[in-house]
Amino acid sequence: MIDGTRNLRAQFQSFCVSSIELLRDSKLPVLWALKIPLGDRESLDQVSMIDLLKYLVQQSIKINDSIHTDATLAPRFGAYLRAQTEEDWVRVLASVLQGIPLIYIVLDIEVLCRSLNSANRSWPSCFLRLFDELSARGMKTIVRIVIVGYGSPLLKGPSIHEYQDFVLTVSDRKQAERSTHRLAIRNRATLNPTEGGTINFGAIARNQQAQSRAKRSSHMLRRVR
Repeated sequence: MIDGTRNLRAQFQSFCVSSIELLRDSKLPVLWALKIPLGDRESLDQVSMIDLLKYLVQQSIKINDSIHTDATLAPRFGAYLRAQTEEDWVRVLASVLQGIPLIYIVLDIEVLCRSLNSANRSWPSCFLRLFDELSARGMKTIVRIVIVGYGSPLLKGPSIHEYQDFVLTVSDRKQAERSTHRLAIRNRATLNPTEGGTINFGAIARNQQAQSRAKRSSHMLRRVR
């Protein structure tokens, strides 16, 4: 998890988008949920933890070809229709990940901010329960989760205290670059489910900086002309 300040919002959102593009280009399955900018405002959807889990389930069903048969999809569809609680949806998500060797989940935790309540404050435990459910099912699916936030109360306070070892706190752009480099080291993943390799998140950050400098230079040239 990466926790930044509000003035790093654009950099964090760009980092998430670039990470998703890189994973897709590398033919690695990725699930995502991002805060959508709408001009000077951002999306105001009231998203609960159940909504988020449901969205991840829907994406998983689309990309998991191994469950695209009547025999495998029917029981999962039944569980989907019966699901009501967070625990139910965690079990459904685990079931639709079966057969995927490695998958990434990229989340902007700000999607939950507008619906902040006591239930949402337990959100980290949902992902821990997902890992427990995968283990209980004897599944070998590797799930790597990248969560970013920029001023969200969901990454602060007593509810997140026990998970502080998993949080990188970022306060400025230079620190953000160092943090993405640390993320690259922590998140060593196979480019091919059967072969070794590394997804270089640090390279994403450097590429973003290069593009930003190029845009500023182009703008300055136009002003000189």
